[in-house]
Amino acid sequence: MRFLYKANPISLAAVLICSNFTLSAIASDLESLVRLLVPAFLAQNLTLVCATERPEFLAELSEKSSLVNSFADHVKAEVTMGMSENEAKEIRIVAANTARDEVLRNLNAAKPEKADTRLEELNNWCRSRAKPLILEIISVHQTKHAEFERKVVEAKR
Repeated sequence: MRFLYKANPISLAAVLICSNFTLSAIASDLESLVRLLVPAFLAQNLTLVCATERPEFLAELSEKSSLVNSFADHVKAEVTMGMSENEAKEIRIVAANTARDEVLRNLNAAKPEKADTRLEELNNWCRSRAKPLILEIISVHQTKHAEFERKVVEAKR
């Protein structure tokens, strides 16, 4: 089995672009808000998985390593600002669970056949797949921030 996540870019893109949830809207489009929040949790979860197995992974993210948690906190605040605590909590829980499930689905799908190659394969995946995706999530948010803010406002109408 060639490691982790040959299907990863497709399935992660699907989560980022067309996540479907069945939340009841309470004066705003919670489903859209969840979709806007999932990438932040995804970046956080990918960083956690890779840094847990390889602490040096954080250094490989260069200047972005310290930004992942700050970035996620920033996005959470932007998406949930002005909402009731119950709405904000619901959105954060669904987005966090969606991101976690996507990471776990990819990890399970890519388990190496031999246990002794697991760490090596995970390290390769973190370098070749997770790192570029984490950096892309942060970069896209930064470069398209005005569009992100517009979508948040629209979803809260």
